[in-house]
Parts: sequence; C-alpha cells; structure tokens
Amino acid sequence: MLPSSELPMIVRAMTADGTRTLSAGKSLALFGLSPGELVGKNMREISAGNSAALADFRRVLAGESFRSQQTLDGVIWSTAYHAARDSVGLVTGLFAISEDISERAAIVTERLLDGVVRHRARFAILDLTGIENVETSTIS
Repeated sequence: MLPSSELPMIVRAMTADGTRTLSAGKSLALFGLSPGELVGKNMREISAGNSAALADFRRVLAGESFRSQQTLDGVIWSTAYHAARDSVGLVTGLFAISEDISERAAIVTERLLDGVVRHRARFAILDLTGIENVETSTIS
C-alpha cells in the first residue's frame, strides 16, 4: 500500500471551523503544494475565491456525503466528501478525496465524438442522471 503522500490524488480532513488537519497526496504538487503544507490553515481562507468549494464545504458540514466535480486551471477534479461525526452523530468536520479525472473525461468525450462521426449522428443523447452541475460551455 502506498503512503498517502504518494497517492495520485489529494486527501484532506478539516474540523467544522474549516481548519485543515490533513493535507496529503501526490497531486498537491499540481498546485505547487507539498503534503502537510496546508495543515493548520483555514479552508475558508484557502478557498476564498472558489464559491463552489465553499458551497461544498457547507453541504458536507450540514451532514451530506456526496461527490462533486470542478474544473480548476483546465484540470477536472472529482471529489468525494464525507462528514466526520462524533459518537452521538454530530458533524465535527469532514474528509475529502479529490482525484484528477481529466484523462478519463477526455477518453469518454473522444469515444462519444468517434461514435457521432462513425454513425453520422446529428445529435447525441446523454444521460446526466446524478450529475448535479453541467457547465454550459460543455454542451454548446
């Protein structure tokens, strides 16, 4: 098993007030960060300009576990959020695992476009069940 600092993703944990208690994973390097560098820093300050990240933070602190996707600097990130709870079920923080899915998304897009060309289709019907947000630039 790989140590968390070598995983090709970002693993983080925070307290309910937003203080990072864990910041690990090889993909931190894509942001110019090293594992542990953000520990002790507040998520609200780190992500002040990222309204989607702040909205996700509020959702998970409301007790919801979910997946979210965001594109940052051309990289598509899929993040699984889970609430951390104490022994009586109160939310005390969160755990999140983010993974760069850009390559997978490109493969899916390429296969879709190949099928459209091969079948001379005039349109494609996409099942977006479970997809909460779709960037309008991707569908035009």
